[in-house]
Parts: sequence; C-alpha cells; structure tokens
Amino acid sequence: MKLIFTISFILFFNSFQSAFCQSEFMSTIYFEKASYRIDKKYTPLLKELADKIHSDSCSIIRIIGYADPTGSKHYNEYISEKRANAVYNSLLSYVVIDTAKIRVHIESNGDSEEWYDLHLKGAHVQERCVDILLEFIKPKQKRSNP
Repeated sequence: MKLIFTISFILFFNSFQSAFCQSEFMSTIYFEKASYRIDKKYTPLLKELADKIHSDSCSIIRIIGYADPTGSKHYNEYISEKRANAVYNSLLSYVVIDTAKIRVHIESNGDSEEWYDLHLKGAHVQERCVDILLEFIKPKQKRSNP
C-alpha cells in the first residue's frame, strides 16, 4: 500500500512540477555505515548546489535522507534525519537561504528497502544517502502591449 501511494504521489508531483517548474537539479551524497558525516569529496558539489540556490529562480529545495535496512526502524529514522540535516547545515555554510523566497523541505525516509534490490552488490551503500532536489520556477512572461 505504501509503495502504491508513493508511486501515485510521485506521478502527481511530476505532473504538477512540469506545469509550474522550469527545471530541476538533483544530486546525491552518500554516507558510510552508521554515519552522518559528509565526506570532503562532496565539497565541490555542495558549492555547486549553493551557487544554484543563490540564483534568483530557485524556488524549492527538497533534502531527503535515507538509511539502509540493517538497523532498527527507530535508528534508521534517526540516522536518515541526521544525514538530511547535515546536508542542509553544510549548504548553509556556503549560501544564505532566504526561506521567505525559497521553500525548504527536509525529510527522512528511514530505510528505503522497497527502492533497491538488496541482492545486488552495493545496494546498502546506495541507500545510505541524501538526495537533494532543487526546483526552479518558470519566470512570469511579460505581456506585450499591441
């Protein structure tokens, strides 16, 4: 049931987004097991995200934390939330986010086992991540006077 709702929401969100958003930029930051420390190799990515956020057309920032299913449900919620907040706080060290102009959604999804085939090598590593989605609003078109 949860998977059907999630798929329905994604389809609705994508159709809504295409009607109102000009473009989007998505990136992912991966974490070590049981960690929410961001590796220094992601510094250039965080700076790139900050530059994109600084543009006047960024309207929504979605930061979604995940954990692998090896921990308890409570721990997975905890670590995925810590990961999402770590990414947001890192972004704040590179850019001031005007929340009056930009909506920020920080979510934690705990373990996300329904999204990955756990029999694949490295599947758990893929789940220990944070997805960052930036959405850019279409500028209002100016009317031309006849």
